[in-house]
This record gives sequence, structure tokens and C-alpha cells, in this order.
Amino acid sequence: MIRELIFRVQRLFGIKHEEPLLRLPEILGFYPRDWSYYQLAFTHSSASDVTDDGYRLNNERLEFLGDSVLSTAISHHLYIAYPHWDEGALSKRRSTLVKRAVNNAVGQKMGLGICLRLSMTTTNASVQTPTVTPLKHLSELYILTVAMPLLSDLFCFVSYLCSKS
Repeated sequence: MIRELIFRVQRLFGIKHEEPLLRLPEILGFYPRDWSYYQLAFTHSSASDVTDDGYRLNNERLEFLGDSVLSTAISHHLYIAYPHWDEGALSKRRSTLVKRAVNNAVGQKMGLGICLRLSMTTTNASVQTPTVTPLKHLSELYILTVAMPLLSDLFCFVSYLCSKS
């Protein structure tokens, strides 16, 4: 709540954020409850943090979950929106919606590329360029952006269940 208020006041006065992920609420239209999942989701493997035990922290493993969540969300929407379609028609439409080209277009339209944390390489003393082009990763960012609110709640629920057992 306080972070949201500070963000809005800063935006009112035209203050730009150094951390690109802080633009995410403006893009999504809501403030994430748990930023840690989004920080991981928007960390490309080129910018991985490494834990003490050598585990690389980036979005690659979350993509596995995100693909399933997006597919499930689209399946649910199609199931509700088109009650007279059979399984074949639903599957065909889902496959046209859940593919890299569509996800890239939606991710680009949403402006998700500005939030991606990439490793930077120095090409000369004054210019830094990303090691990869954000456009190539918009599909994954879109998938993760759709999935994170659901995954965040799911992670909280599973943690709660584990604490009770």
C-alpha cells in the first residue's frame, strides 16, 4: 500500500525509476502482492544470480510452469466462451492462441520488454548493450506475466498447506 502510494506520487512529479520492474504495475494495471516472484520471472538467464550452493536464479524454470498456466487459462476461456464447440475445435483454437508469435505480439504491445533484467556487456567505454535482444524473449515474459498472479497465490497456498502438515 505504501509502495503504491510512493509510486503514484513519484509518477505525478515525473520521477523516472532506475529499476525497470517498477514500471510493471503501470503495465499490468495492478500492484503485485509478492514482488519476489516477478523479480525472478523478469530475470533472464544472462543476468542470473547464483546462490551459495551454485543454483542459478532466473526465469527459465518458471517458464515451464507459465506455459501450463497460460494454456490452462486460454482453455478455460475457450471452454466458457464457446459452449457448442467440440474438443477438436477447442484444441485447434487454443493452439492458434498459445504460440510464440502471438505471445511475442502481445508481450510487445504490453511493453514487457522494458522490464526484463538482462546482463550487459560493454562494447566500448561509454556504451552498454544487452547481450540478447528483449524482443526474442517477449513470448516468455508474456507467459510469465499472465502466470505470476496465479502462481503467486498457488505458491502461498502450497506453503500454507506444507506448514500445516
